Amino acid sequence: TLELNGSNAQAYRNYDPVNNVVLNHSGPGVNLNTSMVLGSTGVLTLTNGKIITSPSYEVIVNNRTPAAVSTGNPSSFVQGFLRRYLNSIGSYDFPVGDASKGFQRANINFAYPASPTVIDNLKVNFIPYASLPAPLGVIDCSLTYTSNALDNGRWVFAASNSSTSGNFDLTLYNTSFTNAANSWTIMSSSGGPWSLGNGTCVLSPVSAVRRNAMNGL
Repeated sequence: TLELNGSNAQAYRNYDPVNNVVLNHSGPGVNLNTSMVLGSTGVLTLTNGKIITSPSYEVIVNNRTPAAVSTGNPSSFVQGFLRRYLNSIGSYDFPVGDASKGFQRANINFAYPASPTVIDNLKVNFIPYASLPAPLGVIDCSLTYTSNALDNGRWVFAASNSSTSGNFDLTLYNTSFTNAANSWTIMSSSGGPWSLGNGTCVLSPVSAVRRNAMNGL
């Protein structure tokens, strides 16, 4: 087990996979100078501090067990790109976030009701909006969505292959938004206009917005 702790800024460089990584860092964060690769039985435990990635480097967890990554917390998350290898079914947490917006966890559950996926791995990150999406103006779950999107930002999901294989439940744990909303759901975009996410709506708190039986990443 590699434990990263202390209060000074740290840099990580390692070209070989490690097994378990425990983040218990009270300083400004651990910057990756290579990707941080955890092996097929490795577990990432986020207790305190941030792992700061870049467009070139990411945290890669090869262990396909859903519990191989802890849920993280507002003080401990991957600031940037987290890639997880998947089983055909399972509930996977992505404790990601942003320097300005902080911790923004997502959970994707390929088990609705038993809809396996052949996606090998998913890369997830969170970024603030360049411009805030306008209200959808649609009705779902007997609610009309007339508010702008929450201004914390958006999650980006990148599937390695077969992005439409398997249905899933998706839960997004919003934090650090400053605008008000009287109804909320999950919307999606593939680079074009935003639209209501597919699947079925679930009445859920704004801090854990959920849709079920979604498809396509």
